[in-house]
Amino acid sequence: TERDEKVAYQQVDTLDIDFSQNWTLSPRNELLWGFGYRYIDDSFGNTFRTVFYEDPEYPSLYNLFVQDEYAVNDRLHLTAGIKWEHNEITGMETQPSLRLLWTPDETQTWWSAVSRAVHTPSRLGTASSIVAYLLPPDPADPSYPLPQVLRLDGNPDLDSETVDAFEIGYRLRPDEKLSLDLALFHNRYDRLITYEVLSQQSFPVPNPYFPGELIYLPTEMTYGNKRSATSQGLELSVDWQARENWRLKFNYSWLDIDAKRDADGTDILGDHVLEGSAPEYQWSVRSQHNIRPDLSMDLWIYHVDELPFAGYSRPRSFPAYTSFNLRLAWRRDNMEFSVAGFNLLHDRHAEFASENILILTEVERSLLATLRWDF
Repeated sequence: TERDEKVAYQQVDTLDIDFSQNWTLSPRNELLWGFGYRYIDDSFGNTFRTVFYEDPEYPSLYNLFVQDEYAVNDRLHLTAGIKWEHNEITGMETQPSLRLLWTPDETQTWWSAVSRAVHTPSRLGTASSIVAYLLPPDPADPSYPLPQVLRLDGNPDLDSETVDAFEIGYRLRPDEKLSLDLALFHNRYDRLITYEVLSQQSFPVPNPYFPGELIYLPTEMTYGNKRSATSQGLELSVDWQARENWRLKFNYSWLDIDAKRDADGTDILGDHVLEGSAPEYQWSVRSQHNIRPDLSMDLWIYHVDELPFAGYSRPRSFPAYTSFNLRLAWRRDNMEFSVAGFNLLHDRHAEFASENILILTEVERSLLATLRWDF
């Protein structure tokens, strides 16, 4: 893989070796085990904005996993598994999981799961230095009368982020035309990545990063693991075959995030940034209608709640929006012609905040005409 951008150059060559084996221990018991190995050879080119330290030892990653599925009876199944993974940054990581599946009758299914997942630090977080932001003066805030540069340095002692996930779900399918799915979840996050302030000058100094800039207020930061959080929510899905030629789908999701910075943390981002990083609720309705054997129409309307977001020093909020998509398709023999319109209710709108140094993008209204010929 090769990426050549203004902010950084990256070339990564990866070799993967995986093995798995399935054993039938009894008519009700299946055992799956295996291992994997990954070798990574990477190189990074430094730019005016991003500097990677000289070749740290990150050459390999290997794992071993075991999973046992046991059928207590024809309607109750228990699956337990564990994965051990070793990397050169944080050492050995353990990821267990436990799942239960119960089908009391032909129309209902219950399931639950408890699991742990781990996100290991990247090369960017442990062995780099980037100019994360160049912020202009803020006339409304006397604390920032001058341009401000935020520099973010890697932390070789950075630890893995972890999440313990608890889930329960229910599916009802009373007949072939209707199905309902409901899932509830609660997640506990620990050692989340933070941006710890190392120093913040109160006087202007020369700007070494951007020639031509006269003065700026420099803030130096490093990565840390000084935040925990919880999230809980639900997802509801209804699928209804209203007629032989007409299908309706409804989806709804709700999410609540609570974050807490450690007492000794100096993260430049407040807890509200993480708490406002995802919309609280979303819903959508989709219609798929075959009007005639040769003519179909698909409608999709969806709504997304507001997305509060605060940048490093400039608060920003993305308002709620409702979007509407439409597609008409005409078929004849082995040819199909279709016209689709996207985001038809707005000229353009922003949907999310871009990461660190990327430019904010918006979704525009667009039309797409397609001609397909099968032969």
